[in-house]
Amino acid sequence: MTEYTFKKPRPQYFSLPSDVIYRLWKSPVSSNGLQKLYQTCKYFFLKRKVLIVSSAQLDDKEVFSYLLDLSRKSQDLRINVKLPQKFLYWFDRDLYFYVKWNHVHNPNFKLLKNIYRCTVKEFFMTSGIISINEFKMLTMENTIQDFAKGSSALILDSDGKHCTIDVILQNLPNIIKFTYDDRFGYICGEILEKINQCLFWNNFLEFKLYLHRFDCTFDPTLLCNIIKKNVTKGCEIHFNESIPSAQYAFTSFRHVVNEMFKFGYKPVILLRLIFDYNHF
Repeated sequence: MTEYTFKKPRPQYFSLPSDVIYRLWKSPVSSNGLQKLYQTCKYFFLKRKVLIVSSAQLDDKEVFSYLLDLSRKSQDLRINVKLPQKFLYWFDRDLYFYVKWNHVHNPNFKLLKNIYRCTVKEFFMTSGIISINEFKMLTMENTIQDFAKGSSALILDSDGKHCTIDVILQNLPNIIKFTYDDRFGYICGEILEKINQCLFWNNFLEFKLYLHRFDCTFDPTLLCNIIKKNVTKGCEIHFNESIPSAQYAFTSFRHVVNEMFKFGYKPVILLRLIFDYNHF
């Protein structure tokens, strides 16, 4: 056997052909497959350093996450996101994925640029600002089934204006639990019509809306049609009673809901008048 040196290392042989191994490394189907490839040979990790993160809490100062190590156990990891990142990050698995962004829409927040893939099932945005392009990057795998947006969270379009609920739902075709609190935008007939045209892969198990402002085109019948079409279990619609238009919207919507139940609609619809406060 030849003497091993760093300049003349021995070749690494695998049970699979080299072109198959290359494809597994270049385009991994799952994080589990990539993890096993890293276990096989550290060369693959050194060639492209992807950290697989099962649970993460992000803010503008640092990211606190649970990283899946090679022994399949979890370990705590803190990363200063304001520094240049040495790794790519794969947010993955069906564990709790909690996002808390406070004013992260700034040039110092470099972590989003280093996301390799995002295949999480739960995405909770409690506060902070991200762009619609960043949101699409986080949701492009279509794996998110549970999404919640707090009243202090903003998703901005390319013009710096806040994205409406229909734009967000268009990027969540696999959703089954949806909570949305929007104190900045209006709910109008055009937005409801766009939501009604969205195609979802599953029926909603939970559908919660916190509505604050309405214009004269708000159509309670159209909102009821959206619920009837997509929600199979529970639905909550909360109206901000401090807004005058919300009182009328609540009354008209309640009337249409009562008519739905007369014709045999089964799922529970909870209607509430609430004060203007944060729900997350």
